[in-house]
Amino acid sequence: DVFDFIIEEGVEREFEATHGFSMTGDLWESVILKIAEVLQVISNNGPDRIGGGGTPLQPLACSLGEVGSGSTCQALPLPEPIAVVLLDQCPDSTFLVGDEVLLSATVAHCEFPHPPLVWMTLDTTVAQVDSLGGVRMLGAGSTAVVVSMLDGSAADTCLLSVDDPPQSSPEPLFHWPFDGDPLDLTSNAHTVVLNGASFTGNRRQGSHALLLDGLDDWVDISHPALQEPFDERTFMAWVNFDDRRPSSVIYEEGGAYNGLGVKVQDSRLFVRAKVGGETVDLDIPYTYRHYQHIAVTFEQGVVRLFHNGLLVGLDSLPVQSMPDHSDPAALGATQSRDVWQGEAGQFMKGKIDDVRIYQRALSGPEVAQRMRGTTTVVFGTEKLPVIKTSTVPYPNPSLGIFSLSMTESIDPESQFIIYDLTGAEVSRQKRPMSSGTHQIDLTTFESGIYILQVSGKRFTLIKQ
Repeated sequence: DVFDFIIEEGVEREFEATHGFSMTGDLWESVILKIAEVLQVISNNGPDRIGGGGTPLQPLACSLGEVGSGSTCQALPLPEPIAVVLLDQCPDSTFLVGDEVLLSATVAHCEFPHPPLVWMTLDTTVAQVDSLGGVRMLGAGSTAVVVSMLDGSAADTCLLSVDDPPQSSPEPLFHWPFDGDPLDLTSNAHTVVLNGASFTGNRRQGSHALLLDGLDDWVDISHPALQEPFDERTFMAWVNFDDRRPSSVIYEEGGAYNGLGVKVQDSRLFVRAKVGGETVDLDIPYTYRHYQHIAVTFEQGVVRLFHNGLLVGLDSLPVQSMPDHSDPAALGATQSRDVWQGEAGQFMKGKIDDVRIYQRALSGPEVAQRMRGTTTVVFGTEKLPVIKTSTVPYPNPSLGIFSLSMTESIDPESQFIIYDLTGAEVSRQKRPMSSGTHQIDLTTFESGIYILQVSGKRFTLIKQ
């Protein structure tokens, strides 16, 4: 059995001083066991037999709201009512700068007419309130509106949150979907020049993507707006390199002295912003043969790199603006010496889709929203029966090599497709879906979660 005793601070010391032993030793335990043997459950407790009967050693305490003891208990006198100020409502929504709201308050336990109320805000840069409770939102932040009696004897408080109004979605400076043509969808209508580049149905969004052969294909996107000084800039695109190459330019604006460039070299993606002798370099690992979303922003000298909607690199120049950069801009190659001092050429072999350039540095959520807005992949659209035989990839998780065992031959030829969690296709191959064990190799991919879709003429299999 376990016996719990709730005691006040100091009782242990008092007990030991009085009885000569502590409340933790063997003697204490023997005393408690003796007491426990004679304890009885009180079953006849009542108003006339408190504690089961007997004579209390001390008079009973008075009821709540009474003073005295025993037979001398008397009711407490009621206190004089205290004036109370209560706001009639306190909005729990977030306001925008420029919003207005009228608050009101009620005074209770006070002679009428009561003295005038005093209204104030704790931060007048966020909101201001007039003498009648009218509140106007002035700036982003949080503040409290306080209403009180003139002498400050009673008050109530309402907390308000204020946000800046949402920025309107910026229109791109240029937007080339490359859906079978070189047209720009913005009001600038800047149709680019395809130098050997063609279109392919292996796209990331829309109907087509730009196809570059890695030999002499490139796209001339030069325009006066891409040679003028800027404080802010965003470049974004879906890119898919066919194979590993020494140096392949994705985007180049500017040149050897001032400019902004994005390229893939070996198995890394590089970004460089260059102003005179000052440079900022960012780079991340790059995986070939599947679409990835790349976005680069320049904001008053701060350069950010986003990969599949996530910020993966940030650095800053000691200057805030990009000056004139007269070398013409290009996609898939460079027209002259680039920001890495590389020579003209450096042709890309692969695909580019949905290219956008903005005159403003988009925020992280804006980059992610535009990336998601171009996602059109839906897993398992074939509406065919999903097979349920021994089809679990194992080991899962693994270091990159998965096995898929089939107890029967399902289809002489099936599509094995791997997607990442953004919906981007990262691998596709045809192989016979025969009985036995199939190996799936993802060792060259980044760590993460992927979706396997195996599709045949008579089935679809989807596994994580």
